[in-house]
Amino acid sequence: MDETFTIPANSTGTESTQYKDLAVGTECTVTETQDGATETVGVSTVLPEPVTIAAGAGVEAAVTNTYTFNPGSLSVAKVIDGEAAGAQDDIVLGITCSLNGETVLDETVTIPAGTTGTETQEFEDLPVGTECAVTEPGSGATDAVAVTTVLPEPVTIAAATASEATVTNTYTFNPGTLVVTKQIAGAAAGHQGEVVLNVVCTLAEETVLDETVPVAAGATGEVMSTFGGLAQGTECAVTETATGVTSGLDVSTDLPEPVGITAAGAAELRVVNTYTSTQPAPRPVPDRPGKKRLPSTGAEFAGGFLALGAGLIAAGGAAVAARKRRRGSRS
Repeated sequence: MDETFTIPANSTGTESTQYKDLAVGTECTVTETQDGATETVGVSTVLPEPVTIAAGAGVEAAVTNTYTFNPGSLSVAKVIDGEAAGAQDDIVLGITCSLNGETVLDETVTIPAGTTGTETQEFEDLPVGTECAVTEPGSGATDAVAVTTVLPEPVTIAAATASEATVTNTYTFNPGTLVVTKQIAGAAAGHQGEVVLNVVCTLAEETVLDETVPVAAGATGEVMSTFGGLAQGTECAVTETATGVTSGLDVSTDLPEPVGITAAGAAELRVVNTYTSTQPAPRPVPDRPGKKRLPSTGAEFAGGFLALGAGLIAAGGAAVAARKRRRGSRS
């Protein structure tokens, strides 16, 4: 006898067949030419030993197939994108997989600072049905670099399949700041009129800032104006459209060279105006030679009063004498 027994795909439990009218002493052997394994399903097969047919009795030969799903794998991709890609710090990913409430994978992946493009990490031999999640405890952001992170939804491992989870980080430079300082110096500082500055910043040949900065008349010391939110690589320059010079003043202006903005940095443009007076200084009155004036003690005022008193007495005496003469003439 040489027979083939086919069991349909997806059958479960026990399938059997019988072969009758076999002569006593016949030895029978069972083999399995197809075990039903597929790309996703693996099988462990136990074949029976050969059997010998006995008189009046049935003989059994049992073949046992134990099927399991072939394990799957997880592919974690890290995409590093954006204008500041490569300027970030270390990136740290956490990968956790569990099946039926039990953790089957708990790994940490560190991507070195400065990495660009896409980095991929594979985790194999994960049981079918395992659920995996990816987190990012370290994004690589720094004081100068900001990041926007897109994390994947949890994935479920399928048999003999590489499930994918992609984390995308988009890096940008944090904006910088421009400080425009107007310094008013010189002996005539504070006597000037209104000063007007013009600040212009460009990036990739496009104007991103064009501001007029007035400094009030009479200001002294330093007057500062701050402009934030400027992208790295922006170039800024300042000019002075009104110097504050008025009649009787002169000014010397020191304008700075243009400056470049750095990520999260503060650049300064300092304009120094030094004011001087054009009016001649008053001429001092010299002392008269040979005659020194003593300090006033009050005696000269006393002498004046005495002279005035003497004059009044003399005038009074003259008036009395005149009256007497008039009386004598009448008599």
